[in-house]
Amino acid sequence: MNKEELIRFFKNDRFVEHIGIEIVDIGEGKAVCAVDIKEHHLNANNVVQGGVLYTIGDFTFAVAANQDEIGFVTLNASINYIRPCICKRLFACAEPVHVGRHTCVYNVEMKDEAGKVFAVMTVNGYKK
Repeated sequence: MNKEELIRFFKNDRFVEHIGIEIVDIGEGKAVCAVDIKEHHLNANNVVQGGVLYTIGDFTFAVAANQDEIGFVTLNASINYIRPCICKRLFACAEPVHVGRHTCVYNVEMKDEAGKVFAVMTVNGYKK
């Protein structure tokens, strides 16, 4: 699947579209996605809500893992929130640790434009 086809496919992810996550870069099993932080992304403490971090991490995994052929879904994901997320634009960067015929493992970092990491996620995927 080429980059345009993949972007078109993932436009069907209505929740991701609703909260404003966009695909920034795709290539060699890796992906970068971003979201401009708005008022509705913040929790009661005025920091980015943890669900936003989880969602961008999970979505970025999906983009990275499904570049060649659609089929990988999240089997298990573990996220570590490192510090409160205060930024204007949040990025998620996913890269593979292992990709097999039926399973995969990816690491995803959520960070700001300066590279300050707010959360890290490990995603195990299964090819359905």
